[in-house]
Amino acid sequence: MKVIIHRDSKAWQMQVWMSFGIAVVLCAIGLAYLPGKDLDRVFMVMGYFFCLTNVFVLAKLVRDNEKARIEGRDVDTPMFKYVVWLGFFLAMGLTGWGLVRMEINDTYKAFLGV
Repeated sequence: MKVIIHRDSKAWQMQVWMSFGIAVVLCAIGLAYLPGKDLDRVFMVMGYFFCLTNVFVLAKLVRDNEKARIEGRDVDTPMFKYVVWLGFFLAMGLTGWGLVRMEINDTYKAFLGV
């Protein structure tokens, strides 16, 4: 069976990179001006970075395994899959825990949680 792969257009690629850049800049500005203690801001920066890197690893894992499934081969060991998923949930959970324990207005917590 022949698989047809549709490539993304240059306009779509530009939109993806621009929206990613804008999101990173806005998150950085939001965290820089976040009220509260410096230690809380540093924790949130680390949490966001941890979440971001884990999302990239998880997306690559899912994409590579889907491609391998179509081709009928294995890519990753089951343990690697568990490590990636555990890292993802750990990153999200720890960042959420940091948000809950921060001594800031609930509106800021809701915004950062989204």
